[in-house]
Amino acid sequence: MASKAIATPLPAALAGSSIPSVLVVDNDAASLSSCSRMLGDLGYNHHCVTTAREALEHLSVDHTVQI
Repeated sequence: MASKAIATPLPAALAGSSIPSVLVVDNDAASLSSCSRMLGDLGYNHHCVTTAREALEHLSVDHTVQI
């Protein structure tokens, strides 16, 4: 089902540091790389981590993460 989803870039007016960011957590380097590339291409601010501990540490300092 996900392969049929349509990816929609952010409108140019929303691009920048004021938009919420996406935190991607996956222990597979290839998956992280793929997600990072896709999110970057779509204009999303994002950060990738490989463990739950790293995710919690990131969330404690980055309050823009909403997804």
